[in-house]
Amino acid sequence: MRPYLYSEKYNDRSIRLTIGGPFQRELRLNFVESDGKIIVIPTGEWVDELKIYPFAKVGSTYLRAYFENIGNYAKLFTDKYGKEHFDRYFKGVESIVVFQPTDGEPEYNLDILGKIFDRVVDDYIVEIQSNWVQRYMREQTTRLLNEYATDGCSIIDLGCGPNSEVFSLGKRVRLTEVDASEVSLRRSKEMHPKAEADVKWILVEGNENFSETYDIVFSSYGFLNLEDPKKIVNILNYNLKKGGYFIGSFLNKYGLLDLFLNFVQGRGGYVRERISGKLTANYSRYNSLSFPREPGFFDTLDGMERVSMAGVCSIIPPYNYKKLISMASKLDFIKRIDSAVGHLPILWSCSDYIIFAYRKTGAVNFRS
Repeated sequence: MRPYLYSEKYNDRSIRLTIGGPFQRELRLNFVESDGKIIVIPTGEWVDELKIYPFAKVGSTYLRAYFENIGNYAKLFTDKYGKEHFDRYFKGVESIVVFQPTDGEPEYNLDILGKIFDRVVDDYIVEIQSNWVQRYMREQTTRLLNEYATDGCSIIDLGCGPNSEVFSLGKRVRLTEVDASEVSLRRSKEMHPKAEADVKWILVEGNENFSETYDIVFSSYGFLNLEDPKKIVNILNYNLKKGGYFIGSFLNKYGLLDLFLNFVQGRGGYVRERISGKLTANYSRYNSLSFPREPGFFDTLDGMERVSMAGVCSIIPPYNYKKLISMASKLDFIKRIDSAVGHLPILWSCSDYIIFAYRKTGAVNFRS
């Protein structure tokens, strides 16, 4: 029987470890200790996460991760857990992860986030194309964008992903596509070869300063999922024209249907994290930190006037409920009801996603 005892101690059968940075994934792992180092045999998707951001934490101790050949560590695991256990789960494994104490962990940046999205882009494309609710959600953001975009206007799309809604506008616009993921931009170019001549593609490799001003700053979830959304302020100040529009969508922390369904399924951890406004990789739909916001989050922006606010998926289950989606997709009137409910002033605040449009009236800043 594989031991998974809860413990934060080094001298127990297993250890609780949290991968840091953009993941915050909690793990319970078998381990051995040698010369003050913690040694773990890597199994699972968290191995790739450590290769992207090699920092973790046990209790209050920060750790730096290194990959080494299993070498003599195999004997330590065999002595601790027994040969039968080792042969059953780890035979043929050639590398291990060594965690050494460190002073802390560095702040992760857009480069790190780009590497995360590089891994999931192709799966995301399949999800968009195959999932009825995903398509519906994108229809709603496209509809809102269409209300304010005009022929000839300029749009910057922050966190554009591989298949931005802007390409579905049916209007001739000047478009700047921005993403931290090199693979996302490459896939976007491949999916829209005829549009490439009219599009400027920018790979964000740090704190990018954009030299142009735009009629619309657009971000459908991606860029607005940064831990510090105040980074949008500089872009709105320097890259959005006065009278221009800030349009986008974000995950609502009070998505009532999703919270209810998860509560019924016994996923109390997800419910607590979503309401707290910070979903770790253990619960996030995107395998990295997610930051649900309050419905009227951007009402705290000075210099921006709200012109539209609505909810998406008030009565339609979020796209990760495959069986429920399958039933709902056969009823076309469900979308019409959901759209109507999402525009009611009270009920939109309980939707899974919030879509919004604000007009710039002056200097932009968050009220303290």
